[in-house]
Amino acid sequence: MNKNYFSAIVACVAIAIVSSCSGDKDGSVGVIDIEKGLDNVVSVNLSDYASSLSYYSLESDSVLLPAINRSTVVDGNVILTNLRSTTLYVYSNDGKYIKNLGEKGRARNEYSVAGQLIPEPDSKCLTVWSGDKIVTYSIETGEFVRALVVDEIKGFDCGFFGSTVYLGDGNYAIESLDKEANAENETLVYVDSCGNVTGSVQLPPPYNSLVQLTKTQVVPNPIKCTIYEYKGAVNVIPGKCDTIFTISDDMLRPKYVFDYGSLESIGTAKVISDKTFSVGRKYFECDNFILFDANLPASYTIYPDSRRVYMIYDKNTKRTSTAEYSDKYKMAGFTNDIDRGMPFMPDMVVDGKMYQFVDAISFIEAAALTDAPEIKRIAQTLTETSNPVMIVATLK
Repeated sequence: MNKNYFSAIVACVAIAIVSSCSGDKDGSVGVIDIEKGLDNVVSVNLSDYASSLSYYSLESDSVLLPAINRSTVVDGNVILTNLRSTTLYVYSNDGKYIKNLGEKGRARNEYSVAGQLIPEPDSKCLTVWSGDKIVTYSIETGEFVRALVVDEIKGFDCGFFGSTVYLGDGNYAIESLDKEANAENETLVYVDSCGNVTGSVQLPPPYNSLVQLTKTQVVPNPIKCTIYEYKGAVNVIPGKCDTIFTISDDMLRPKYVFDYGSLESIGTAKVISDKTFSVGRKYFECDNFILFDANLPASYTIYPDSRRVYMIYDKNTKRTSTAEYSDKYKMAGFTNDIDRGMPFMPDMVVDGKMYQFVDAISFIEAAALTDAPEIKRIAQTLTETSNPVMIVATLK
């Protein structure tokens, strides 16, 4: 985002925004300064945001999970899966295997892909996003509860199901497209447990950037919206990723603005160039900070052998920084000053806790580099074929 355009947005936002819907704690729209953040590569202490760390080896007797691709927490139970799994696995909060949940397949009560795991805390259920439908299972009984299918939604001709957020009482917010109206803009539709559409909000338009594959071949690259829930509100990350919106009274209200400085965001760049920057799909908003990953321009070198970095926006100081890379542990993340273990980088954030899953081999290697008693104790129980270790950081 260029400086003049950025200043104009901030000026307009300052007039139009309702303070209770804005991002920063003082009621203002937060400014996430990307360029300064990339220059500010620092050790971000985990203790600034977390009060404690706990380690749990995931039980390996019944299930082998070489990797974990999707995870969430419902009623204190941790639900896990990976790309090769034909079911979901339910673990206790201390790593004990409880049962399988659901099954991959084409039947109505099955899911074809576990693309998103959506917790339903009020009903103690889990909903699985599966492309053309979302399937819900009871955590308590393991039984199938319902399925909402794209073609059966009443009151809106859904072209697809995109990002989905559970709103409570069997209601969902689903990113979709009005197929009948042949619309280009995505729409957020509110759907009840019977598949009835109860409302909708038009989302910012997708940006069809041009991606240069070869010297002569340039192809469209549609970049769409993503939605997430924070403190009961639905928030929208547009494809351009220049503004984070929150939805209030069925209106999009600016919450955070990305300032790219002299960089070009993926939403404004004509081709992938040595100045192009894009925000990735890891995006967690917590009470005191926002954590996200980013793909760097070719001209930047921050982490060895990787153009992906982790950035943190502190809501209290309003500063953006890049988490430093640890040469000792060969990884980046929050500096673990709580027990002096490996850097911490969460795979999910749920109910005031951050969860990181570390494969057994990496954990054993990291344990050899620290004197932390609990880390060494856990490592001694592992073999190279053990399930990953679950590290839980309790947020302040």
